[in-house]
Amino acid sequence: MARVGGVPDFAVDTGDAARALANVAGSMSGRLRALADKAAIREAEQAGLSAAQRGSVSYLQARSVEQDAPTAKKGRPSRAQVNAPSEIRNTIVQAAKKYGLGPNALLKVAQLESSFNPQAKNPNSSAGGLFQFIDGTAKDYGLKNRYDPVEAADAGARLMRDNRNHLVKVLGREPTAGELYLAHQQGRGGAAKLLGNPNAKASDLVGSDAVRLNGGKAGMLAKDFAALWLRKAGDEPGSVRHGLPSLTTEPLALRRDGTLHGDAFDAAAIRAYSWRVSEGLSTDLANAYQDFGDDPGGFANRMSEIRETYLKDPNLADPEVREAFEKSFAQQSRGYRLKVATNQEGQLRQEELAATQGAISARERDIERQAHALGANDDGDAILHQQLQQSHSMVDAAVEAGTLTPLQGQRKKESLSLSAVRGRAQGVFDALDTPAKKEQFALSLLEDWQSGEGPIAQLDHGSVKALSQSLYRDARALANKQDAETKLKKTRIKSLINDDIASIEKTGKSVDFEAAGIPPETLVTALTPEEYQSWQEGKDIAGRIYDAVADLDTLSAEEIEQRLEALEPEAGSEGFRDQEAILTAAERKARSVLKLRSLDPARAVEESFDEIGELADMTDPEDPQTIIDLVGARLRAQETLDIPELARQPLTVAEATNLARALKAGDDASQVAAMQDLVEQAQMAYGDYADEVLRQVLQVHGVDRELAKAGAQMFKKISKNERPNEQDFRKADLGRELGASDASFGAAPDPATTPVPPYQAIQLLLDQPDLAPSFDKKYGQGAAERVLSGRRNDPYRRRVEGGTEFVDDTGEGFIPDGK
Repeated sequence: MARVGGVPDFAVDTGDAARALANVAGSMSGRLRALADKAAIREAEQAGLSAAQRGSVSYLQARSVEQDAPTAKKGRPSRAQVNAPSEIRNTIVQAAKKYGLGPNALLKVAQLESSFNPQAKNPNSSAGGLFQFIDGTAKDYGLKNRYDPVEAADAGARLMRDNRNHLVKVLGREPTAGELYLAHQQGRGGAAKLLGNPNAKASDLVGSDAVRLNGGKAGMLAKDFAALWLRKAGDEPGSVRHGLPSLTTEPLALRRDGTLHGDAFDAAAIRAYSWRVSEGLSTDLANAYQDFGDDPGGFANRMSEIRETYLKDPNLADPEVREAFEKSFAQQSRGYRLKVATNQEGQLRQEELAATQGAISARERDIERQAHALGANDDGDAILHQQLQQSHSMVDAAVEAGTLTPLQGQRKKESLSLSAVRGRAQGVFDALDTPAKKEQFALSLLEDWQSGEGPIAQLDHGSVKALSQSLYRDARALANKQDAETKLKKTRIKSLINDDIASIEKTGKSVDFEAAGIPPETLVTALTPEEYQSWQEGKDIAGRIYDAVADLDTLSAEEIEQRLEALEPEAGSEGFRDQEAILTAAERKARSVLKLRSLDPARAVEESFDEIGELADMTDPEDPQTIIDLVGARLRAQETLDIPELARQPLTVAEATNLARALKAGDDASQVAAMQDLVEQAQMAYGDYADEVLRQVLQVHGVDRELAKAGAQMFKKISKNERPNEQDFRKADLGRELGASDASFGAAPDPATTPVPPYQAIQLLLDQPDLAPSFDKKYGQGAAERVLSGRRNDPYRRRVEGGTEFVDDTGEGFIPDGK
């Protein structure tokens, strides 16, 4: 191939090759530029995303804090909350919203505390009202009338707000409804302890009473006790006020330079920022729904607040960012608005249902009260029929409005009819005056139903039968109760009758039946004729016994004997048995009186004469004159009763025994010293009666009365440091009883004197006067005559043919003559 100027032959046609090369080079350059632009765009997008991330991080942080807090699905109101009186429920809801609280949480507290009863009262404490405020807490919250639902709801909401704020600090999150109730029950401090120490014993944290009285058990852990009430409260979040969204402080710094790089940067930044703002907006709208899920007005206001807050973000000044936000806000809020409206409609329907049911229930109660009041009134059927027609119309209207289903309406009508019949039947039943009549009426209801007349005919057989059986059981229970009360009353009456007879026999006074709750006129019906007659006869005999024995203790022995002789029944006479009973009672009283006189005459007259008993009560040991007056009165009374002088005593046996106790202790010298002290005390305390007192004390000491008289005179000399002379010793041979005197003054002659007869020898002589010669031989000439003329016979002993009858503590006996 020829060469031209050394240029290769393939370069000869330079036009096409150049164009081809240029095309290749141009194509490569475009691709390279495109690659370079894509790389720049990616870099710009990353930069835009980073800028968007910085600008939206505050939204995400704010939302994450709220999302971390425990939440619960917004539940429907409980049946108790729905059925609560509408006025009470609305009052509580308004109070909750006023203080930024969840209505359901506050409603739950009222439900658990009082079942929505504003007049609820705890019988064991000062707690009362809707929220059971005690005195101290009511005072702290300025609650003057805890039974006023408006005041109580306001104070309850303020208390929950304070509990909520405290628990937020302790828990670091919003408390649940259950936790808020726990704070209401245990106090915010107690709830914090229980929630903060789950494995400790609940009683160690809040006290055993706080656990036991609120359904807990001994040894229960805090977490178990808390869970008990958290479950009952439903454990919904209690606080409803979520914060408004936080605004970003980091601007997007969009480039808006018209370059590919700038456009990519701006688009990426806007997309990322919008996504994150949309995510935060979603959380804020969800919180608003949780707060105002059944309150369209409140939800709309909260949405406006959220939107206005977001629009304050300077980044939304960019039209594209603003457009993206508005679109997202409109899309997300629409669903919530529809849901809130639906919720409100459901709540309104529930409230309407509750109001309707409440009105029907009130109507039913009113009909039952009217029916009860009408009872057996002849116009009762017509009046009740009209009332039932009006009530049924009310039910039909509720069914037509869709508030009640047809089945519910039918059941309401049946319930109204049953209430009318039940009230009417109960009214007639209550008006009947005897259980027997009530039983017959209860059994007749089925017969009335079978006749097909009256309101009862509208009921089914089962309802009428159940009503009949219920009333019949009530009648039987009433009959059984009356029988038991009658038996108990009769037993009490019989006891009072026995008391009446005993009282008349003892005091001459009858029992006050009126004061005992038994009107006298009821006794005639409570007792059988035989029982009543027996009572009257018993009273008559008791009165005659009282007349026979009332003054026996103020009569002498001779007068007592005459009284007993006068009471002797005549053989074969009418009323012999009663007369014998009267004599027996009189003899029993006579034996008691005379026995006490023989054993303790001073006590006998003190019990027989009121004035002497009064003197004894007024005796003052520091005033000797009161003692002297008492002793003198005793001795004069004994003289009045013809008690023999030898048997009269100035002191009671108990008093003399107490004085003689010192004479029986220690050796002879101690006894002499004690006797000297006794003489001085007797002279100071008893004055002119000192000798009589000393004689009685020596008798108690074991010395015969005559010897005691002589001994008393000797001890008077001894107390004056005078030596007894020989004549004194001849008057009384004290022997061992007064040996202490010899030891004190030296030996004295042992005189031989005639002994003084003891009481037992005197009684034997009185029983058997034939023993007088032997008595004089032993005790000196004339001794028997002095005894027989100076003392009366002992009524405990009675002379009969062949011997002496006697009565003592062991019973009756007989002593043959010569024994």
